[in-house]
Amino acid sequence: MKKVTWLGGTHEIVKCYSSNIRQEIGYNLDKVQRGSDPCDWKVMTSVGRGVKASKRDINLAKQRYSEMLELRRKGNEKS
Repeated sequence: MKKVTWLGGTHEIVKCYSSNIRQEIGYNLDKVQRGSDPCDWKVMTSVGRGVKASKRDINLAKQRYSEMLELRRKGNEKS
C-alpha cells in the first residue's frame, strides 16, 4: 500500500470537513493507495505525467498557485 504524505496544513484542513466529506476523501485515498483510480479525476499533464485530479481540484490548484505567485511578488517588492 502506498504511503500518504500530508503537505503543509492539508491534514488539519481535512480534519475540519464534515464527516461525509472526510469519508469520501478517505475512500478515494484508500483507492489510490491500493493502486486504483479515484472516483472523479482528470489527467493533469500540465503538472506531470500520471498526475490526476478532479476539475475542481485543478481550478483550486490554479487559484492557489496564482495566490502564491502574488505573495512572492509582494515579498520581493519589500526586499
